[in-house]
Amino acid sequence: MKKLGRATAGQKFGFEFQISDDFANFMDTQKTSKGFNKAMAKALFIEVYEVGLEANANAPHDTGDMKKSFAMNGTPFDDGNPAPVAGNDPNMEYVLSYGVDYALPQHEGLHFNHPQGGEAKWLEKAVKAHEKGFGVRLEKWVQKYLKNYDD
Repeated sequence: MKKLGRATAGQKFGFEFQISDDFANFMDTQKTSKGFNKAMAKALFIEVYEVGLEANANAPHDTGDMKKSFAMNGTPFDDGNPAPVAGNDPNMEYVLSYGVDYALPQHEGLHFNHPQGGEAKWLEKAVKAHEKGFGVRLEKWVQKYLKNYDD
């Protein structure tokens, strides 16, 4: 297995993931392919999307304003479904964010009480939960989507 690097969620935390040597070699041969880049962008989108769904489901809920402000690359999640165009980011940069000032204190506030549900560190926990197996899932998604894109 080869360490590929860090995937980040926001500016606060991220995780390392591994890919197989075979996939690393495949990436080296395909990295200039437009089809490969599109497939990788789509695969990363799906992984970040899944993290976002899990995170927002565990975010604290009082009035619902914070959950409603949840976005991926600035596109609001609409009942859990971001705009399809978000999966085509050629820069492969996916950012999960909240559009309210109190999201960070809520995330970091371990002493806060959440009587309506949710928990502190919801985004960090979702990222960590998806860390295991990320590289393997990424390989599978790329191989699946590569069939849809040709140069």
